[in-house]
Amino acid sequence: MAIHFILDDISGSHVNKNELKKAIGDIYGNRDYKNSLETIEINEETRVIRYDVFKDCINLTTLIPYNHLNRFTLKKENPHSEYTDFSEFKELERIEDSAFEGCSKLKFLWGVRFHDKLEEIGRHAFSGCKGITGVFLDNIKHDIALGDGAFRDCNIQSANFPDTITNLPSELFSGNPDFEKFEIPKSVITIGDEVFYETKMSGRILIPQATTSIGREAFGKCTKLESITLPSGISSLGKGCFKGCTSLREANLSFQMKSIPDELFSGCKSLEHFTWPSNLKVIGKNAFRDCTSLTEIEIPEGVEELKSGCFEGCSKLTTVKLPSTIKKIALFCFAGCKKLQPFVFPKGIGMLPENCYSSCSFTHIDLPENITVIPKNCFRNCGNLQEITLHGNITAIHTKAFDGCNSLNNIALPSSLEKVEEGVFRGMTTLTITGNITNLVNGMFTNCSTLRSVKLLAPITVIGDEAFKDCELLSEIALPAGLKNVGEHAFENCKSLLQIALPDDVILGNQAFFYCDKQLIENIKQQPAFGKQPLVIQKELGGSFKSKHKEGINTGKSIIYFLIGLAAVGLIGGLIQAIPFLSNLLLIGAILLAFIIYKYLKN
Repeated sequence: MAIHFILDDISGSHVNKNELKKAIGDIYGNRDYKNSLETIEINEETRVIRYDVFKDCINLTTLIPYNHLNRFTLKKENPHSEYTDFSEFKELERIEDSAFEGCSKLKFLWGVRFHDKLEEIGRHAFSGCKGITGVFLDNIKHDIALGDGAFRDCNIQSANFPDTITNLPSELFSGNPDFEKFEIPKSVITIGDEVFYETKMSGRILIPQATTSIGREAFGKCTKLESITLPSGISSLGKGCFKGCTSLREANLSFQMKSIPDELFSGCKSLEHFTWPSNLKVIGKNAFRDCTSLTEIEIPEGVEELKSGCFEGCSKLTTVKLPSTIKKIALFCFAGCKKLQPFVFPKGIGMLPENCYSSCSFTHIDLPENITVIPKNCFRNCGNLQEITLHGNITAIHTKAFDGCNSLNNIALPSSLEKVEEGVFRGMTTLTITGNITNLVNGMFTNCSTLRSVKLLAPITVIGDEAFKDCELLSEIALPAGLKNVGEHAFENCKSLLQIALPDDVILGNQAFFYCDKQLIENIKQQPAFGKQPLVIQKELGGSFKSKHKEGINTGKSIIYFLIGLAAVGLIGGLIQAIPFLSNLLLIGAILLAFIIYKYLKN
C-alpha cells in the first residue's frame, strides 16, 4: 500500500526515525514504512532531519513542507509539486547520517539546493539518490560540514560550492560517472579519499594554494583528466592519488614533500611530462607503474631510494639517468621496460634487487664493482642482452637470474663465483664461458633444456657435481685442456651428447655420464683417460648406461614376469566364473594388471 503521510510536528524541531515509524503505524497499522512511503509532508520549520530516518525508502519520491497553521493542507492527496526542494525548509540546519540514503526515486527538479541556514550534511546523507543530478550550495556563505560519501552513487553531473568550504570529505562524489563540472573552491584545505573516484573530472585541474592534503585515490580513474598542478603547500598525498587517470598527460609536482607516494601515477598511460618536487628523497612503490608514454627519465640529485615497481611496465621508456645519491633500488623497479637501454649504475648502489630488470631490452650492461650478488630473476627474459660484465667481486648468481636471455651467448665469469642456483642460464642454446673462473659449481647448468653447445674457454679445472645434468639437447661441449675433475652425475641424462674429448689426466666422478647414450660411452672407453679411472668408475660408467634407443631386456626376468602375469590372469578368470557378481570388477582389475605388466616389460 502506497503511503502519503503528513508528519504533524508543530514544534518543527526534528524528524526522528522512531517517531515517524510510530506515527505511520498508528494511522496505517503498518510500522514497516520503508517500502510503502511515497510522499511525506513535514513542518517547513524543521531544523534537523535525523539519522537513518528515510534510509532505504526506495519508493519515496517527494518531501513536502507544510505550514502547521494552515491545517487545511492535511489530507492524503499531495497538493504540492512532485519534486523535492530543500530550499523551502528555511530553518533546516542539519541533515544527519544516511537520512536519505538509498532513496533512489527521490525527485529533484534542478538538482538539490538548500536554504542558507544549513550547517551540516551527514555521512551518506544522500548516497544512492539517483534523482540528484546537481548539488548547489553557492548561496551559503559559511563553511558547511560535509560527511563522507554524502552524495556518493548519485547521478550528479555538476556541483557548485562556495569559497567558504574547507573540507571535501572522502567519497563525496565517488560513483557519479557523469560528474564533470566542478571548480574546487579556493578555500579547500583537505581533499579526502576517493572524492572524485571514477568521475569525468576533465581537462586541467588546478588544486588551490590553500590545499595541504589530498587523500588516497582522490582522483582515481578520472579518465578524462588531462593536466594537474599541485600547490607548493601540499604536505600529504595519499596512495594512488591519480591512479588510473588514463588521459593525464602532464603533472606539475611543485610541493616540498620528500617522497612521491605509492602508486601516485600508476596506470597513467598518457603521462609524458612531469616536474620533480624539490627535496625529493624517495620514489614510492609502483609510483609510475604502467606509464606507457614515458620515454625518458632523469631522476634528480638527492633521491636515495627507488621503491619496488616504481617504473615497472613503462614499455616505451628508453633512457634512465640515475643520480649519484641513489643508494637503493628495490625489486621489479624497471621490470617490463622493454625498450630500456643500458644505463650507468651509480657507485653508491650496494645491491641489486630481485626482478629489477626482467624483460628489459638493453643489449649490454656493466655492473658496479661493489655488487657481489646477482639476485633472483634480475635479468630474466632480457631477450636482447648480449653482453654483461661481471666484476671479480661476484660470489653468487641466484635462481633464474639470466633465464630467457636467449641472445647472451658469451659470458665472462669471475673466479670469485662460488654459487650458481637453479635455472640461471635456462633458455640459452649456445654459450661460451670466458673469464678467469676455474670451477663450474655444482648444478650450474642443471636442467638447461635448450642448451645445445658449450665452449669452455676459461681456465676451468673442475666441473662440479650435476653441472650439466638433464641438459637433454646438449650435443657439443669443448672441455679445456687443463680440466682435472668432472663431478658426480655431471653429465647425467645428456642424451644428445654422442662424443666428448676428455683430457688425459681428468678424474671422473661417480656416474658422471649416467643415463647417456651408448655411443658416448663407447667413445669414452676408447680414450686414454678412461683407462686411468678406478675400476669401480669404469664399471659404473658402462653399467649405468641407458640408451635412448631400445635395448634388449634381460630374457630370464622377462620370462619369469610373463609367467607370473599369465598365472594371475588365469586366477582372475577362475574367480570371475566362481563369483559372477564380481565379474565386472575383476575384469577391470585384470585389464589394469595386464597394462602394468606391459609397461614394466616395455621399460
